[in-house]
Amino acid sequence: MIDTVKVAVSGSWSSVDRLSGGWSMRQSVVVESDEKGVREVASRFLTHRPTGCRIWGNDSGPSWVEASLPRQVFPHNGKLIGSQAVLEDSLRSLHQVVGAVSDDLDFQHVSRLDTVWQFQGDPSQWVSALGASRWKGTRSEPRIFFGESVEWVGSTQVLRVYDKGLESSGVRGAGVVRIEHQAKARRLKHKGQGGRAGLLRLDTLTVPALYDWYRGHVSTLPAFKEVPPAPM
Repeated sequence: MIDTVKVAVSGSWSSVDRLSGGWSMRQSVVVESDEKGVREVASRFLTHRPTGCRIWGNDSGPSWVEASLPRQVFPHNGKLIGSQAVLEDSLRSLHQVVGAVSDDLDFQHVSRLDTVWQFQGDPSQWVSALGASRWKGTRSEPRIFFGESVEWVGSTQVLRVYDKGLESSGVRGAGVVRIEHQAKARRLKHKGQGGRAGLLRLDTLTVPALYDWYRGHVSTLPAFKEVPPAPM
C-alpha cells in the first residue's frame, strides 16, 4: 500500500566517520550565497545498501531521509504493506537503520509519499488501454514509454502504471501491473487539532487512511471510477 517516503528530519551525526553495517557516504562542497555573503557548505549523502535508505545533510546534521518502507521489512519492494502491524514494523526498522548514523534524529513532515497497488495482467495491454486517457490530477497528456509504462505528471503529483516485473527483476511480461501514485509536499496535508490543515507526519500514517488517499486519487482516472473501498 505504501512504498517510498521522503521525510524532513533534524538531528546530529553520531558516527559518520566510521560507517559500518552497509552504510556508504559521498561528500561534496557547494558554494552558497545570501545576505550574509558567500560561503562553502559541505554536503553529505549517505546510502544504506541493504535497504536503499538514503540520507541528505551537511556538516550540521541530516536534513532529509528517503526510504522504501517495504524494503525495511521485506527483501524487496515487490511485496506490499497491507496491515497496520507491518507498517509499524517498517517504521521501527527504519528508525533502527538511521539510528546507526544519527541517534537523535527527529522525523518531521513528509515531503513525498508513494502509495501503490498491484494487479495481475499483461502490463502492455494495460498501458495500451490507458495510454489515451486523461487524468484529472494533471493537465498534461499521458506519457507512454515503449509500451512498458504510462504516466501522468503534474506539479504536485504523478500517477504511473507500469510493468513491475520488468522494473524489479528485468523480466518482461511477468504478469504484475503496478499502479503508483506519488504525492509531493504541497499536496500532503492532514487535518490537525481544530480541523486545521497541517503538514503530514510519518507517525500519523495508517493503512486505512493511506488506502482511502490512494483510492481517492486513482479513481479520478476514468477507467478506475469504481475502485472498491478498503475491506473492513
